[in-house]
Amino acid sequence: MIWHNTRADAIALYGSQLRSDFDELSDKDIMLVGNCINDLCVEKHKFEKLGFSCGLYTWDRLARMKEKGSLFIQHLKQESLILKDEGFKLALFLNSYEVKPDYSKDIDYTKSLIASTEYIADDEIIKGWVLDILAVAVRNIGILKLANEGKYVFGFPYILKELESISVINKEMRWQLLQLRRWKQLYRNRAFHLMPNIKALQSFQSTIGKAFNIDFDSKILSSENLKNNLKTRGYRHSDRYCRFRLFEAVIGLYIYHQSPIDSSLIHKFNLIVKNQNQYGLFCNDLSRPLKKIIKELNQRTLCQKVFQPDVFRRSFVALKNAG
Repeated sequence: MIWHNTRADAIALYGSQLRSDFDELSDKDIMLVGNCINDLCVEKHKFEKLGFSCGLYTWDRLARMKEKGSLFIQHLKQESLILKDEGFKLALFLNSYEVKPDYSKDIDYTKSLIASTEYIADDEIIKGWVLDILAVAVRNIGILKLANEGKYVFGFPYILKELESISVINKEMRWQLLQLRRWKQLYRNRAFHLMPNIKALQSFQSTIGKAFNIDFDSKILSSENLKNNLKTRGYRHSDRYCRFRLFEAVIGLYIYHQSPIDSSLIHKFNLIVKNQNQYGLFCNDLSRPLKKIIKELNQRTLCQKVFQPDVFRRSFVALKNAG
């Protein structure tokens, strides 16, 4: 099999393909673990050709996640099938993991991520971007809330059912929130023309705000004003993941509203957005694709006017020093 001749130390399948909720919206998730990220990136392309969605993890990254009590490790412990494991290192790592006693701080962080979608625009790419963030955040906050109840559930439909069972949401909310999976897939596949209207988006925001006690009002801006708003928040945001999500929206707005644009930039950007498992790597290695895209955009005269490259340079120097 392909995993026997790879440079990864450990390989495991995980997610819905090992549960009963695998459907046309599901990814075939596989994780590759090793010490050399460059080797893992080479192997990643082989598995992607076979239709897998690859998550790349160094042992150091997994150790940091374990130290923080990441429930992704619990997910792997419960719902993974190890295909390769040199020295049984991954199995021993997973068996030694213990969940945190309380995830309240993580819940507060996820609420802040949801609240970051307060400013929106009646723009197809922004509607998709907001729905993607909401899909990720609702799943995460559901996992965290259930963990505080001693329940470790990771499939999105099951998460919503469990949230209904503890009266966080009702049946109508559950069916509405279940649609987020499809909107996320459409956004990542760049099917912007299929995005819902702005009222439907605000309805999702309202439902999520009520369900998880998040006090924010949706505010509609023009695309240009929102782009400036996102840039300002991106420069100032203290959290790396949120910074990159904000930069993602700025880049998306620029690419899809300014022309001409080199098609290779769009291709690079789309690859990053489609497989966001890699954001955790980009946060610590700023030479990776998001920075490269921004650098290429900054080299263009039009982009220099829009992105203010000196500000971006200072922002990324600060990020690198902080990371």
